[in-house]
Amino acid sequence: MARWQLPTSGSRTLNVYFAPPPKQRDDYWNEARRSLRVWEGISGFPLQFKPVQDVAEADIEFRWIPRFPTTQAGLTDRQLDDSGFIERVTVTLADTHSDGMQMSNEFIRLVALHEIGHVVGLPHSENPADAMHPGNRNWDGAHRDIRSVQILYGLPVDEAL
Repeated sequence: MARWQLPTSGSRTLNVYFAPPPKQRDDYWNEARRSLRVWEGISGFPLQFKPVQDVAEADIEFRWIPRFPTTQAGLTDRQLDDSGFIERVTVTLADTHSDGMQMSNEFIRLVALHEIGHVVGLPHSENPADAMHPGNRNWDGAHRDIRSVQILYGLPVDEAL
């Protein structure tokens, strides 16, 4: 597990860049933004997300692809610094399922919620009720997801995992 390094104040704002959305899907990133707000709403969660217009300023980049070659709908790639803290993240979301069917806004929101869990440092869960389960159907995060992120960021600010 990895996490973002926090300043001594205990909270951090991360810059988020959203690549241009797929054609005729101007609402695409609204679902990702809604998912970011779910994570920000967790009690004791020390991260805030601020949209930026320039990818060079971003800590987190959201991009899209038409589809993955498998049934996968999202992918999070984290870069770590030499101390093991998360330094930069790229989240890739698909616009269509592997069969070519366009994803609904609700499905995109579920995938984004799950991928943002990886952005903040959480691994997959084996419990289907958790947002971090690969087949997530939980809109708001489950008790275990919430508790996991509270424990992860409740560690002293100078400790990497």
